Amino acid sequence: MIKSTRNQKTPIETEIFLSFLKKNQVNVILILIFSIIIGLNHIRHYLFNPG
Repeated sequence: MIKSTRNQKTPIETEIFLSFLKKNQVNVILILIFSIIIGLNHIRHYLFNPG
């Protein structure tokens, strides 16, 4: 709630971030897939190996 005004003051950071996402869209998708696979491995580990 405190940083709600900060987003209005600095829309330039948001534009830079969006352009970065557009340039590195493939990398972002790969990172998301990689993190999802790691998360599934952790969930499987905790489900089948409790304790």
